Amino acid sequence: MRPIQCTIPRRSLTIVAAVCAAAFAALAVYVWLSPHRTAIEGRIADAITSTKKDGTYRVFDAISVLGSRGAVVVGAVVLAIFAWWWWRNVRLAVVCVLGPALAGIGEIVLKEVIGRPRPSTAGLSGEGGFGFPSGHASGATALAVVIVLLAFAAFPKRDPMRAIITVAAVVYAAAVAVSRVVVGAHFAFDVLGAALLGTVATLAAVLVLLPERATVSGLARSTDPPD
Repeated sequence: MRPIQCTIPRRSLTIVAAVCAAAFAALAVYVWLSPHRTAIEGRIADAITSTKKDGTYRVFDAISVLGSRGAVVVGAVVLAIFAWWWWRNVRLAVVCVLGPALAGIGEIVLKEVIGRPRPSTAGLSGEGGFGFPSGHASGATALAVVIVLLAFAAFPKRDPMRAIITVAAVVYAAAVAVSRVVVGAHFAFDVLGAALLGTVATLAAVLVLLPERATVSGLARSTDPPD
């Protein structure tokens, strides 16, 4: 069993999760009460949304695929297998799958509850149904949070690989979120809400399943079923 190189900062993660959850709830209520695009969303869309399938559209459409349900599922399973192989830790492996799964279930349910229409440009990408929150952005964000968690677990504090992987994960999630606006499938608030949802879902899985002290002995105990 290899050691995990960090301690789970339960209090800090709880605060971050609570703030993100409150922000998501406020945004969801606002969008539910005012489903049409806001002025700021209109300005963002006018600035970056493609109106035809040109080179820019194709690039961002390809990036968008990285946040598709299939890509996120494959990524989560690969990370779970890695966590089990590297640390022999059941709970850590479950978190890798549970975080994105909770985000996926949440966005499916909330889309129906909030019922926000997609932009008129959604027809360009063949998107249908409701728009808030974005499934691609929520899944990509949840997966990115898992990647950051594993980076902190695998590398010591001052190891540059920890920072490199963290930045790469953030860039990945941000690129998928932006791509959904560029291809016209979502408004800006759709992807912002999705990012908050993906973060909350994965942090909730971490707080429920992982022990605060991420040590060899703590991990050994954490493989036992929860009480």
